[in-house]
Amino acid sequence: MNPNPSIQFHPDEERVSEEELLQFETELGYTLPRDYFEFLLEYNGGAFAATDPGVTESAGLYFEVQDFDGQDEYRCDVAYFIGLFENPARYGLRQQHETTRDAWGIPASILPFAGSAGPPKIFICLDGELKGKVVINGTAYEEKRDAGEAITPGDFFVVADSFSAFVAGLFWSEEGSPHANP
Repeated sequence: MNPNPSIQFHPDEERVSEEELLQFETELGYTLPRDYFEFLLEYNGGAFAATDPGVTESAGLYFEVQDFDGQDEYRCDVAYFIGLFENPARYGLRQQHETTRDAWGIPASILPFAGSAGPPKIFICLDGELKGKVVINGTAYEEKRDAGEAITPGDFFVVADSFSAFVAGLFWSEEGSPHANP
């Protein structure tokens, strides 16, 4: 399950079973999109590298979106994918979800699945009209958070229509990331 031939994914040493993923879905109260479920089953977050030997070690993995928060182009790195770790010393999906839900006020239907070297997290929506879409938080989220208002999935910016589309759109670059710091 790798829709991007420029990325070689390596499974995490801590594997996850289908039963553990189904239990996690029960805990969440939501079903994971099938493509993301299969990614976790195969890689559980894992590590990644470029398949092209011409890509140097200093290159980063990025996604780019158009018209984000008043910027014509927004580029953000992907530093890691989050796995479902049973080891409490590792900050996995359960802990990330609890933190973003309880401390950041992000709806329970939005699951962080990746992060960047900077502050942004990358989420997948698990319910409603954005179900299955990959989203990031931007100005609308920040304004509501700062005002103490309830945050909704509609306050996030869609960067891909699915997990597979998100992975397919990732690319390697030496140029760095002009974070918008959402």
